[in-house]
Amino acid sequence: MSFCGSFVISFLHRVFDDVLTWPYKLQRYVALKVQKSAQHYTEAAMDEITILQQIADGDPDDKKCVVKLLDHFKHSGPNGQHVCMVFEYLGDNLLTLIKYSDYRGLPIHKVKEICFNVLVGLDYLHRQLSIIHTDLKPENILLLSMIDPSKDPRKSGAPLILPNSKDKSAFESGIARLNGDLFRNQKKKIRRKAKRAAQGMCGEGSGC
Repeated sequence: MSFCGSFVISFLHRVFDDVLTWPYKLQRYVALKVQKSAQHYTEAAMDEITILQQIADGDPDDKKCVVKLLDHFKHSGPNGQHVCMVFEYLGDNLLTLIKYSDYRGLPIHKVKEICFNVLVGLDYLHRQLSIIHTDLKPENILLLSMIDPSKDPRKSGAPLILPNSKDKSAFESGIARLNGDLFRNQKKKIRRKAKRAAQGMCGEGSGC
């Protein structure tokens, strides 16, 4: 088990699923969300599970671009009883991808792909299930896998929703061209100012 992240009311871990889906023995990585043990957190978790089960039941073919709850259980520990939720294992979130591109944006075809998948998921939630997503933000939009494949324990080779090396090279060369154009334009502007200044001096009878 490895630690993936923490939230105000829960902790997220990556685990290898050799027991959770018994007797199917799928042997895959999953994301395990462990809720805090206080009663009001437990009640909130059970409400969340009800909604997540509704989402999963309505998407048996897994085509609606919404994270899927695979299982849930309770675990008793030194701090009380924790509700645990088992999710499919996904990759980095959209904010990480934005930072990966140094906040310079993504190729338009990747933006379209991400927007399309988000809209498919929202349409499914709103129109078919009457569920409103109240916390839509880059941190809550997950990619299919890790940006850095070497950090993906599944080593699945699944396509990433991010610029490939060719896209990134073209993107960076575009930035370089833009910066070069700006620099050349600045030099032209300086030369024009110098020329106007020289012409002004000549107009004052300086003998030019």
